[in-house]
Amino acid sequence: MPVYKNPKTKRNPWYIEAEAGRDPETGKRIRFKQRGFSTKKEAELALAKWRCEVQDRVERTKLGSVSGAVQQQNHAASEGISFAAYSQRWLAQRHGLSRNTQELYQSILRTHLLPAFGSVQLPALSPQLVQEFVNTLYAKSLSDTTIKRIFSLLHAILQAAVRADQIPRNSAAQVEKPTVRRRSFEVWSLDQIRKFLERLQVEGDRYTIAFALAVLTGMRQGEILGLRWQDYEQDVIRMQQTLTHRGTAFQAGGKTAKSVRVIALSQETVRLLKAHHRFLLIEWEASQQVKQCLTAEEVPRPPLLVVSTPEGGPLSPRLLHRMWQRILQEWQLPRITFHDLRHTHASILLQQGVHPKIVSERLGHASVHMTLNTYSHLLPHLQHDMIEPLDQLLFSQPLLPNHD
Repeated sequence: MPVYKNPKTKRNPWYIEAEAGRDPETGKRIRFKQRGFSTKKEAELALAKWRCEVQDRVERTKLGSVSGAVQQQNHAASEGISFAAYSQRWLAQRHGLSRNTQELYQSILRTHLLPAFGSVQLPALSPQLVQEFVNTLYAKSLSDTTIKRIFSLLHAILQAAVRADQIPRNSAAQVEKPTVRRRSFEVWSLDQIRKFLERLQVEGDRYTIAFALAVLTGMRQGEILGLRWQDYEQDVIRMQQTLTHRGTAFQAGGKTAKSVRVIALSQETVRLLKAHHRFLLIEWEASQQVKQCLTAEEVPRPPLLVVSTPEGGPLSPRLLHRMWQRILQEWQLPRITFHDLRHTHASILLQQGVHPKIVSERLGHASVHMTLNTYSHLLPHLQHDMIEPLDQLLFSQPLLPNHD
């Protein structure tokens, strides 16, 4: 990839130096140089856009079966804007997107949509091309959720192009929408949870509070990593911000409007939080005694985040994932994902008879329907609980004598 970083430049260190073959008219090499990008992603997107703009004058390398079909059909379209140019314009105009969603869309465009459709003119993007593209996604063994996200973004971009009179119809709307099969997830038993929490308190470190909060509150990973001490008061947490998936920034609010919520805490959860806060304060006070020996970057900040690095910054989601995998392996625990701790919390509440509406509000689900759809297999007791009251209501006396 002709995207480079200048280690001597502190601001906007990324730059591009690329070639795209020879100009079919002049025979001269087509070169592209540009500096001043703040991130690698920004430079890569600019490079992809440039390549799409010169695609009519250069021979492209093989991109697979879908890209080959794109090349053939693109010659038939003499008018229209390229998918790459329009998709970048569309994304730039989406001002209401959260930081997480922006990063997700950029990643999908860079990894999947631009390599497949970047060079095609919008009028040439046929339902056949879209279907072949979907087939290649399944061939790559991507998850149902990932395939649906990619397809949904393609559909949204083409639908916007229809509204803008760039194309007469949305080719993605004429293709069967990928479905998401319900993912089976694992949850721990009450006994496994008890042993896990006991071991956390004995062998845990500064980061294990994240795992405890996931089990005891059902909070999402980004919510836990974005949690500040100012969001915790007495026996509740007020969910106000999250850490983005890449761990590069905080964003106000949460995944959905319902994610901004108040989460009640048990006495044990409050005790764990207080003990963790004392540990952070002691660590910070000790650092102040030796700060004259440290550089400005090494001096820890006062504890603002509940889960933080020794320097006071946010913990990377990737690092948290590695810690979780190490705990599972070293403690020989049943293999579940960090997000399954949230499912475990929900399963405990539902199996104890807590109303799904309360569970939905606690988890920050967009609606109670999502909670019921996700955990319906855990709710058979709800039907059994209503059978006896129904009999008592309808049949004050048995209709037939019991001869047993």
